[in-house]
Amino acid sequence: MRWGNDIELLSKSFDYLPGDSLIGAGMVSYSGCFTANFRSDMEDSWIANMRLLHLQFTEGIRMISYLGEPVKIQSWNIAGLPKNDTSIENGIIIDKSRRWPLMIDPQNQANKYIKNMGKDQPEGSLIYLGID
Repeated sequence: MRWGNDIELLSKSFDYLPGDSLIGAGMVSYSGCFTANFRSDMEDSWIANMRLLHLQFTEGIRMISYLGEPVKIQSWNIAGLPKNDTSIENGIIIDKSRRWPLMIDPQNQANKYIKNMGKDQPEGSLIYLGID
């Protein structure tokens, strides 16, 4: 019985993949410079538009639930990333982006987090990034 439920959920997830991917890609690409409220409104408007276009997606889809990896997020928190949703979204954006984002960091939280994440990198990425 449990296997049957799992198979059904997996089958539905294939149908939801394009809509879920749209939310994830859109948030990584466009949300970085906006506030938490604006990000949430942006996700909600995309979901509303997908409903109008009859695109299937997972109910309650959010960037954190779709692209977030709990083990990775926990390691980020240990390295100093704050545990709020905006900071976790920022961590996902950094992780999934191919380019380095601009970080406005008045409280030095990002600086601490980046330094802690780079401690274990053998290629000396902190020197390469110019962080001292």
